Amino acid sequence: MDINFHYFAVRAIGQFLGLKDCLTIADFSQFVDDFTLNKKITVRPEHVPAFARSLLYGDQFQTVKTGITNWASLTSAEQQSVVVPFHFIPNTYLDQRHHEYRTTPA
Repeated sequence: MDINFHYFAVRAIGQFLGLKDCLTIADFSQFVDDFTLNKKITVRPEHVPAFARSLLYGDQFQTVKTGITNWASLTSAEQQSVVVPFHFIPNTYLDQRHHEYRTTPA
């Protein structure tokens, strides 16, 4: 949602700290906001890390679309299963009925 922080601030801090992988870290930080693929991908289960194997459906992995451009169009199921783990939904997009789907910082 905010490339100025998710990419540029992370990159700048990484460079300041002298991290050699700061560009990769910044890319993946921004990737959550840009990923728009929502489909099943066939994978070789032995190539999936052990912690993620529970997410497999046989030999398929369901991607999670996190690059949301139209927040108002999200269904409750999308808010709960996709958006909540990855984003803080702006208050301006939620009415009182859907407020329970908003996550808050710890």
